Amino acid sequence: MTPDQLRGTLEGAVLGALEKFQASQKEAARPENQPEAMNLPAAIRFLAENGYPTSRSKFYQLTSTGKIPHRKYGSRLVFNRTELLRWAESQAKECNTGQREAVALIARSARNHQNR
Repeated sequence: MTPDQLRGTLEGAVLGALEKFQASQKEAARPENQPEAMNLPAAIRFLAENGYPTSRSKFYQLTSTGKIPHRKYGSRLVFNRTELLRWAESQAKECNTGQREAVALIARSARNHQNR
């Protein structure tokens, strides 16, 4: 075997092993492979990873007022992944609501002006 053939064989083997490793890492990171129940630090990380950053103090405030879905296990707070994401999505406000309100106001004004 020539040095070039050996190099090609090794490159193929290394690339194949790397692809398998990356596929296994992606599989392990998929949400269905993660537990449904989370503690407070995991819940904070989970929301931040999904675009809803929330501070620890805000979490405590929301749990004490019952505004965020949670359970207690002994003295620990436990959060359900699905419920938490659904709650966060329901709390998100649309960014263009002010724009829609302005368009509606202009349209009303135009209709009123035409009726004069």
